[in-house]
Amino acid sequence: MLRLLALASLVALATACPRVCTEASCGSEIATLVSLPADFDATRFELVVERSGPGSNPVRFDCTKAERFECTPAIEAGVAPIDHGEGERLRVDTLGDTPETAATLRFEVHNPGGQVASASFEPDWFEVHPNGPDCPPHCWQASVVELMLELDAG
Repeated sequence: MLRLLALASLVALATACPRVCTEASCGSEIATLVSLPADFDATRFELVVERSGPGSNPVRFDCTKAERFECTPAIEAGVAPIDHGEGERLRVDTLGDTPETAATLRFEVHNPGGQVASASFEPDWFEVHPNGPDCPPHCWQASVVELMLELDAG
């Protein structure tokens, strides 16, 4: 009987203790590694990123490729193209997206010679709870995607 009373007291004490959450943060994002077609002249090109969410507008960047990719502006509307360091792929981070704002992502590149290459994909989203399921914050992330753009027929 004494053991049962002690066990009941421990259970009551455990359920009465407040939940402690850490203050770790997280951000919603997708990282896409974009490869251009081998026969695409990437010396100077425009990169267009489109999200499928409500109220989304295409985001445009002027890019060049010599030793590395460089795009301006550096970040626009939560989209940040950066050189991946391997020379042949451009990393494009989209920040602050969720399954509702970016159910589909489309990438297009246009060069002055009239070439257009494009591809789209649906991110594989997963919810992240860095402090545990009962503690804020929560955010959405997607696996890194390697995307090969293909020349459009035309």
